[in-house]
Amino acid sequence: MAAQFFTPHSMQRMSQRNVTAADIDFVCRYGREYHAAGATFFFLGERDIPAAFRHSAEGLIGVTVVFIGERLATVYRNREAVRRIKRKPRHFLSTSKEARS
Repeated sequence: MAAQFFTPHSMQRMSQRNVTAADIDFVCRYGREYHAAGATFFFLGERDIPAAFRHSAEGLIGVTVVFIGERLATVYRNREAVRRIKRKPRHFLSTSKEARS
């Protein structure tokens, strides 16, 4: 993954959560993809891991990778993240003052 894909925030979160670029690549390759709130979410559940990688990728269960456009926005761990992702609106709704009036 090229450096231009990472935002400073995502690099900070990766460091805090001990997630490497290789881990992100694995989650994006084998995880489930969801589109919500103007972002693309990749979630890696236990069933998503191929049998050949079960033992080595066990620590990645619940990792969620969030892209906005082509940039990595953030990374977090939550084994039940799919529930929250599915409840998000499909697109961001504007919350500016002009939109409310």
